[in-house]
Amino acid sequence: MDSKQRKDFWDTLCSLEGYDIQNDSKLLMNKVVFPHYLYRYRDVTFRAVSETQ
Repeated sequence: MDSKQRKDFWDTLCSLEGYDIQNDSKLLMNKVVFPHYLYRYRDVTFRAVSETQ
């Protein structure tokens, strides 16, 4: 998410009153922009390298 999308998400989050949880959830899910790729970083240790082989 870029800064404009984060601000839009934050403004939406702050505007929710909490009376209609299902509608609030739908509004937030429409504002979320999921990344195309997710990465998992691991420590470089002998054990981590030997487990991948």
